[in-house]
Amino acid sequence: MAGSFPKLLILMRHAQKTGLPGDTGLSAFGDERARALAEAWPRAMPPLDLIIACRSTAKSSRPVDTVRPLADALNVPIDDRWGTQDYQALARQVISDPDNRDRRILICWRHDTLPQLAASVGAAAPSWPDDLYDQLWLLEQVQEAVLLRIEHQPPRAESQGSGVSRDRAEKEPR
Repeated sequence: MAGSFPKLLILMRHAQKTGLPGDTGLSAFGDERARALAEAWPRAMPPLDLIIACRSTAKSSRPVDTVRPLADALNVPIDDRWGTQDYQALARQVISDPDNRDRRILICWRHDTLPQLAASVGAAAPSWPDDLYDQLWLLEQVQEAVLLRIEHQPPRAESQGSGVSRDRAEKEPR
């Protein structure tokens, strides 16, 4: 791992889905989150060199849909060749490619395998709650350890008038 871990590796979950049977895309709030992320990223986060999104399937295009506005705004390509269960192969590629050493890489994935993806690059990670959409996991290598820092996505959306975060208000049905 030494010498090829990215300068910064950011893991995030895709934005909210509608929960409607057969729907593969984002909800209206998920679309809003994706656009807001693209608008806020340049002001609040470091520049990106690469965006990786979990490959679209017949059941879900949400990871790609979430980062498409950001990729377009930053003029950064999306690598979407990895399937949900390919997290170990993705991790090996990300941390072994010497070209990634000085890169800042964002990975948008499905929440149920994000902890395993983080573990595959050497970070201890908590589980990702089913109803949480606004976290970013920032991973950096410090000597031989991979440190994970949790932050909230910019901007943090709040529901109107209730003071309750909409990040947890729109639940994702199983």
